[in-house]
Amino acid sequence: MTRLAILSVLIVTLLAGCGQVIVFGHVVGERKESAEPQPESTAPTSSSYTASPRLTHAVKAVNLTITPEAAAKVTGDAGRFTANALLDAIRTELKTRKLLDEQDPQASGTAEIVVDDLATRQTTNAIVFGYKMLAGTLEGDVRVTGATGTGSTGSRIVAESKLTLAVNGNDKNPLGPLYRRFAVLAADRLAGVTSQPQDPTGIPRF
Repeated sequence: MTRLAILSVLIVTLLAGCGQVIVFGHVVGERKESAEPQPESTAPTSSSYTASPRLTHAVKAVNLTITPEAAAKVTGDAGRFTANALLDAIRTELKTRKLLDEQDPQASGTAEIVVDDLATRQTTNAIVFGYKMLAGTLEGDVRVTGATGTGSTGSRIVAESKLTLAVNGNDKNPLGPLYRRFAVLAADRLAGVTSQPQDPTGIPRF
Protein backbone atom coordinates (compact mmCIF):
# COMPACT_ATOMS: atom_id res chain seq x y z
CA MET A 1 0.00 0.00 0.00
CA THR A 2 2.88 2.37 0.85
CA ARG A 3 4.39 1.88 -2.60
CA LEU A 4 1.02 2.40 -4.25
CA ALA A 5 0.46 5.63 -2.29
CA ILE A 6 3.91 6.95 -3.25
CA LEU A 7 3.30 6.02 -6.88
CA SER A 8 -0.06 7.83 -6.81
CA VAL A 9 1.54 10.98 -5.40
CA LEU A 10 4.24 10.93 -8.09
CA ILE A 11 1.67 10.50 -10.88
CA VAL A 12 -0.46 13.32 -9.49
CA THR A 13 2.58 15.59 -9.23
CA LEU A 14 3.69 14.88 -12.80
CA LEU A 15 0.24 15.36 -14.31
CA ALA A 16 -0.92 18.32 -12.27
CA GLY A 17 0.23 20.81 -14.91
CA CYS A 18 -1.09 18.95 -17.95
CA GLY A 19 -4.62 20.28 -18.05
CA GLN A 20 -7.59 18.17 -17.02
CA VAL A 21 -6.58 14.57 -16.40
CA ILE A 22 -8.44 11.79 -14.61
CA VAL A 23 -6.33 9.57 -12.29
CA PHE A 24 -7.95 6.80 -10.27
CA GLY A 25 -11.35 8.45 -10.72
CA HIS A 26 -10.18 11.90 -9.55
CA VAL A 27 -9.73 15.00 -11.73
CA VAL A 28 -6.23 16.47 -11.54
CA GLY A 29 -5.79 20.07 -12.71
CA GLU A 30 -8.40 22.24 -14.40
CA ARG A 31 -9.15 22.80 -18.05
CA LYS A 32 -7.92 26.23 -19.08
CA GLU A 33 -10.71 28.43 -20.36
CA SER A 34 -10.07 31.03 -23.01
CA ALA A 35 -9.90 34.54 -21.60
CA GLU A 36 -12.03 35.81 -24.47
CA PRO A 37 -15.32 34.31 -25.65
CA GLN A 38 -15.07 32.60 -29.01
CA PRO A 39 -17.07 34.37 -31.73
CA GLU A 40 -19.87 32.43 -33.37
CA SER A 41 -19.12 31.06 -36.78
CA THR A 42 -20.32 33.32 -39.57
CA ALA A 43 -19.34 31.03 -42.42
CA PRO A 44 -22.18 30.82 -44.96
CA THR A 45 -23.94 27.52 -45.36
CA SER A 46 -23.59 25.81 -48.70
CA SER A 47 -26.45 26.06 -51.16
CA SER A 48 -26.98 25.03 -54.75
CA TYR A 49 -28.31 28.45 -55.68
CA THR A 50 -29.25 31.91 -54.46
CA ALA A 51 -32.80 31.53 -53.22
CA SER A 52 -35.47 33.82 -54.57
CA PRO A 53 -38.35 35.05 -52.37
CA ARG A 54 -40.51 32.13 -51.30
CA LEU A 55 -43.97 32.03 -52.85
CA THR A 56 -46.82 32.09 -50.36
CA HIS A 57 -49.41 31.25 -53.01
CA ALA A 58 -49.68 29.95 -56.55
CA VAL A 59 -48.94 32.01 -59.64
CA LYS A 60 -51.59 32.51 -62.27
CA ALA A 61 -49.52 31.81 -65.38
CA VAL A 62 -46.17 30.70 -66.78
CA ASN A 63 -44.36 32.37 -69.68
CA LEU A 64 -41.47 30.65 -71.44
CA THR A 65 -39.06 32.60 -73.67
CA ILE A 66 -36.25 31.09 -75.76
CA THR A 67 -33.56 33.65 -76.56
CA PRO A 68 -32.14 33.91 -80.10
CA GLU A 69 -28.77 32.74 -78.73
CA ALA A 70 -30.32 29.54 -77.39
CA ALA A 71 -32.38 29.00 -80.55
CA ALA A 72 -29.21 29.26 -82.63
CA LYS A 73 -27.75 26.30 -80.70
CA VAL A 74 -30.64 24.01 -81.59
CA THR A 75 -28.62 21.86 -83.98
CA GLY A 76 -27.57 18.22 -84.10
CA ASP A 77 -29.04 16.21 -81.21
CA ALA A 78 -30.02 19.46 -79.51
CA GLY A 79 -32.18 20.08 -82.58
CA ARG A 80 -34.75 17.77 -81.03
CA PHE A 81 -35.47 20.49 -78.49
CA THR A 82 -39.16 21.46 -78.32
CA ALA A 83 -40.20 24.55 -76.39
CA ASN A 84 -43.77 23.28 -75.95
CA ALA A 85 -42.53 20.04 -74.35
CA LEU A 86 -40.38 22.04 -71.93
CA LEU A 87 -43.30 24.32 -71.06
CA ASP A 88 -45.54 21.30 -70.46
CA ALA A 89 -42.95 19.81 -68.09
CA ILE A 90 -42.69 23.08 -66.16
CA ARG A 91 -46.46 23.53 -65.89
CA THR A 92 -46.93 19.92 -64.75
CA GLU A 93 -44.28 20.27 -62.03
CA LEU A 94 -45.68 23.57 -60.75
CA LYS A 95 -49.24 22.23 -60.66
CA THR A 96 -48.13 19.08 -58.86
CA ARG A 97 -46.50 21.23 -56.17
CA LYS A 98 -49.46 23.64 -56.06
CA LEU A 99 -47.35 26.53 -57.34
CA LEU A 100 -49.55 27.14 -60.40
CA ASP A 101 -53.34 27.45 -60.47
CA GLU A 102 -55.01 29.33 -63.31
CA GLN A 103 -58.47 28.89 -61.75
CA ASP A 104 -57.73 30.02 -58.19
CA PRO A 105 -58.85 33.66 -57.69
CA GLN A 106 -56.21 33.98 -54.97
CA ALA A 107 -53.41 33.12 -57.39
CA SER A 108 -51.54 36.07 -58.85
CA GLY A 109 -48.41 36.87 -60.77
CA THR A 110 -46.59 35.21 -63.63
CA ALA A 111 -43.57 32.92 -63.55
CA GLU A 112 -41.29 34.32 -66.25
CA ILE A 113 -38.77 31.75 -67.50
CA VAL A 114 -36.10 32.63 -70.04
CA VAL A 115 -33.95 29.88 -71.58
CA ASP A 116 -30.67 31.20 -72.93
CA ASP A 117 -28.43 28.15 -73.40
CA LEU A 118 -28.81 24.58 -74.59
CA ALA A 119 -26.21 21.93 -75.32
CA THR A 120 -25.90 18.16 -75.74
CA ARG A 121 -22.78 16.07 -76.04
CA GLN A 122 -22.07 12.38 -76.49
CA THR A 123 -20.59 10.69 -73.43
CA THR A 124 -19.42 7.70 -75.45
CA ASN A 125 -19.00 6.84 -79.12
CA ALA A 126 -20.58 3.44 -78.60
CA ILE A 127 -24.13 2.68 -79.69
CA VAL A 128 -25.91 0.57 -77.07
CA PHE A 129 -28.95 -1.37 -78.29
CA GLY A 130 -29.65 1.32 -80.86
CA TYR A 131 -29.24 4.25 -78.46
CA LYS A 132 -26.65 6.99 -78.12
CA MET A 133 -25.53 8.03 -74.64
CA LEU A 134 -25.51 11.80 -74.15
CA ALA A 135 -25.42 14.49 -71.49
CA GLY A 136 -27.62 17.54 -71.86
CA THR A 137 -27.47 21.00 -70.30
CA LEU A 138 -30.29 23.54 -70.27
CA GLU A 139 -29.81 26.97 -68.70
CA GLY A 140 -31.99 29.96 -68.01
CA ASP A 141 -33.47 32.34 -65.46
CA VAL A 142 -36.75 32.40 -63.57
CA ARG A 143 -38.54 35.16 -61.70
CA VAL A 144 -42.04 36.06 -60.58
CA THR A 145 -43.65 39.29 -61.69
CA GLY A 146 -46.92 40.90 -60.65
CA ALA A 147 -47.48 38.74 -57.55
CA THR A 148 -48.59 40.32 -54.30
CA GLY A 149 -45.95 40.07 -51.58
CA THR A 150 -43.37 38.55 -53.91
CA GLY A 151 -40.28 40.24 -55.27
CA SER A 152 -39.03 39.97 -58.82
CA THR A 153 -35.52 38.80 -57.92
CA GLY A 154 -34.28 36.40 -60.57
CA SER A 155 -32.66 33.02 -59.97
CA ARG A 156 -30.37 31.09 -62.27
CA ILE A 157 -31.20 27.57 -63.41
CA VAL A 158 -28.57 25.16 -64.73
CA ALA A 159 -30.15 21.77 -65.42
CA GLU A 160 -28.07 18.76 -66.40
CA SER A 161 -29.24 15.26 -67.22
CA LYS A 162 -28.15 11.99 -68.79
CA LEU A 163 -29.92 11.24 -72.06
CA THR A 164 -30.44 8.17 -74.24
CA LEU A 165 -31.45 8.99 -77.79
CA ALA A 166 -32.60 6.43 -80.35
CA VAL A 167 -30.36 6.41 -83.41
CA ASN A 168 -33.40 5.93 -85.68
CA GLY A 169 -34.96 9.12 -84.29
CA ASN A 170 -38.14 7.44 -83.09
CA ASP A 171 -38.05 9.03 -79.61
CA LYS A 172 -41.31 10.83 -78.84
CA ASN A 173 -39.65 13.11 -76.29
CA PRO A 174 -35.89 12.50 -76.44
CA LEU A 175 -34.96 15.43 -74.17
CA GLY A 176 -37.70 14.63 -71.66
CA PRO A 177 -35.34 13.90 -68.72
CA LEU A 178 -33.62 17.25 -69.27
CA TYR A 179 -36.95 19.09 -69.40
CA ARG A 180 -38.07 17.43 -66.17
CA ARG A 181 -34.84 18.32 -64.39
CA PHE A 182 -35.18 21.94 -65.51
CA ALA A 183 -38.82 21.96 -64.35
CA VAL A 184 -37.87 20.64 -60.89
CA LEU A 185 -35.16 23.28 -60.48
CA ALA A 186 -37.52 26.04 -61.64
CA ALA A 187 -40.14 24.94 -59.10
CA ASP A 188 -37.49 24.83 -56.36
CA ARG A 189 -36.47 28.39 -57.16
CA LEU A 190 -40.05 29.62 -57.06
CA ALA A 191 -40.72 27.80 -53.77
CA GLY A 192 -37.43 28.99 -52.25
CA VAL A 193 -36.27 25.48 -51.32
CA THR A 194 -32.92 23.78 -51.76
CA SER A 195 -32.68 21.56 -54.81
CA GLN A 196 -31.86 17.91 -54.22
CA PRO A 197 -29.01 16.36 -56.21
CA GLN A 198 -29.74 13.95 -58.99
CA ASP A 199 -29.43 10.21 -58.64
CA PRO A 200 -25.65 9.56 -58.16
CA THR A 201 -25.85 6.73 -60.70
CA GLY A 202 -26.71 9.33 -63.33
CA ILE A 203 -29.97 7.58 -64.19
CA PRO A 204 -32.73 10.15 -64.67
CA ARG A 205 -35.54 9.98 -62.12
CA PHE A 206 -38.98 9.93 -63.70
